[in-house]
Amino acid sequence: MEMTKSNIYSDFSDDKLLVFIRKDEQAAFLEIYQRYWARLYKYAYNVIQNQPACEDIIQEIFLDLWNRRKELLISNLQAYLYKSVKFQIFKYLRKNEIEQKHLSLINKIQFVNNTEEYINVEELEQLLDKSISQLPEKCREIFYMSRFEQKSYQEIAQKLNISTQTVKNQVSKALKFIRASINSFILILYIFLNS
Repeated sequence: MEMTKSNIYSDFSDDKLLVFIRKDEQAAFLEIYQRYWARLYKYAYNVIQNQPACEDIIQEIFLDLWNRRKELLISNLQAYLYKSVKFQIFKYLRKNEIEQKHLSLINKIQFVNNTEEYINVEELEQLLDKSISQLPEKCREIFYMSRFEQKSYQEIAQKLNISTQTVKNQVSKALKFIRASINSFILILYIFLNS
């Protein structure tokens, strides 16, 4: 497929381009590719910040779109493409063993200015482990079951013979303590780096 932009298709809506690519119009596919590639790449890069992986993800999505062009029923091309990127990002993260516990925690951390450049994952994991070890025994046990064993509040409550509300309270208490520990560490690091 020759990669040159055809002005014939640039004014068409996404819906019309989909009709054309179902009829094997490569130039219509190229228009979709050129219309969305940079936006989808930027979306993926904002999440995983790995250029080769992002390029592979976006190429895979467009390859799949072309290969399945006659069978796909797409009502909103833009939504379909972004949803595909999101799915591929989750697949990539799962494949690279970035565990949900770390993703959840990292998403909740509010980094002060640009200090995230100075914090590596190993330090963060050590800080997390240290914070968890400082929790009261029952709180630590409940938090561990919730976050690392992926048990529901109800399952934990039944296993420990306590109320679901108690489980919720203990997990909330643990998260507040861990968040405060990590935020204190980041603040100290920020002060140290800027002094």
